[in-house]
Amino acid sequence: MLGEPSGRRARGVSAAARALGLPAPGGLTWADALDAGAALTLGGALRIEPPPTDGPVARELIDLGARALNEPPPAREPPRTGRLDHPRLWAAGFRAALTQLDAALVRGGGDAMNPPADIAAMASKSETRARLAAAGVPVAPAPPAWAACRDFDALYAALRADRGPARGRAFIKLDCGSAAVGLAALMVRPDGLVEALSPMRVQGAELFSALGLTRYRGEQTARPLVDRLLAEGAVVERWIPKAGAQGGAWDLRVVVIDGEARQVVMRLSDGPVTNLQAGGRRGDVAALEASLGPALWSRLRQTAVEAARAAAPSSLYCGVDLALTVDHRRIVVFEVNAFGDLLPGALHRGEDTWTAELRAATRRLRAAGPKP
Repeated sequence: MLGEPSGRRARGVSAAARALGLPAPGGLTWADALDAGAALTLGGALRIEPPPTDGPVARELIDLGARALNEPPPAREPPRTGRLDHPRLWAAGFRAALTQLDAALVRGGGDAMNPPADIAAMASKSETRARLAAAGVPVAPAPPAWAACRDFDALYAALRADRGPARGRAFIKLDCGSAAVGLAALMVRPDGLVEALSPMRVQGAELFSALGLTRYRGEQTARPLVDRLLAEGAVVERWIPKAGAQGGAWDLRVVVIDGEARQVVMRLSDGPVTNLQAGGRRGDVAALEASLGPALWSRLRQTAVEAARAAAPSSLYCGVDLALTVDHRRIVVFEVNAFGDLLPGALHRGEDTWTAELRAATRRLRAAGPKP
């Protein structure tokens, strides 16, 4: 397993391996993987977990990203809790590291549960959107005029001129963001008043991630946040009103494992942002399934499978975020996450995500047989 050996994910995977009677997964850190000359020879399939976004490894990814983009590396700064350091460069470094990792696996004859190329695609919201749209999977519209906006003023003008069904409302998402990091819901009212909701906070030229949401009212208050997100590379999508149940708007995180929709978490919120890290709460999945009925529930699960197949065709597992529109007429996929299986307590047929994934990986390895 590639990841942080003492992290929550590693502990969960190790516990699942013990429960299945499998050998303890070996430990490989991202510092090891960033050794460009390494060859990874594995007896099984490598499980890749996300690299850190702070600390020495994150700094190495930032420098690698600067080299990949042919830019000078940024000055090193003292660490500050919650600060989002150079996300555009970190993302470029992550992509470069995945390319190196793929080459190392090839040199060593190794395999991965989720191939690095799939992970790189899922780590980019724009690439994920392109793959989903090409496969006919429904996504939130992203008008080209919005994609061309590079600062607050341009996006403000585009939203004021918008005549779509959710006029003047958009979601801004860092292309490399996950777990609500780099997310903002922006609304420009007909009278020109601006309001934004985001788990991000701006201090000077720096972005910080925090639990819960901050409300930004007025152009001057929202401008620094929007400018920073757009400068770091963001996707701008239409704000899709979500269906309501159990006292809030809801969406689903569905973990797809080996082509099957498995663990499901219902995320509820009083506002547009349902991410659990941003103040969302879990809903009652069984009650929701009963209220929607078997046909619609089956459509939701099948859409998750189709999204996983389109975004990550060679991957064993991923997490898919999708919702039902407020009129119950459309399903919209918002994200496919290579690391979207961190769902403590979410069970399917009595199995958590890690147990189900290891069991599926074991089946695949046995079916493939020994390598020549």
